[in-house]
Amino acid sequence: MTSVKLCFLGTPSVEVDGVVTTHFRWSRLPALFAYLVLFPGDQTRESIADALWPDRAPEKARQNLRQTLVYADQLFAPNTSQVLKITRQTIGLKKSAISSDIEAFVRHPSPILDRSGRARCLPRAPRRVVDGD
Repeated sequence: MTSVKLCFLGTPSVEVDGVVTTHFRWSRLPALFAYLVLFPGDQTRESIADALWPDRAPEKARQNLRQTLVYADQLFAPNTSQVLKITRQTIGLKKSAISSDIEAFVRHPSPILDRSGRARCLPRAPRRVVDGD
């Protein structure tokens, strides 16, 4: 079974069977995954396209979503069907194969924090940003 970890706290990343990806061919790919994590269950293609491309005509948004799904398939291949549930009308995540830092944080904030209180997936911010300089 494929193991997938989605990190959104800090630089978005996808870890598939131990291989981490932080650079995506399509900028909306991490946004698609975040949407599916935040809205569990099967979501209509229409609602996803509207959320990710609100400034596009519906047909263009659906076309962009189809292209995003091509890139998702390339990322998870050959195990896409173990990670995503894709039908002609809906898209969803197969929760048994996926973990996410967002879900872990919402359920139990302390386990994903390191000793200094920072989230493990977050890179350390430059001191001037933290201090407000």
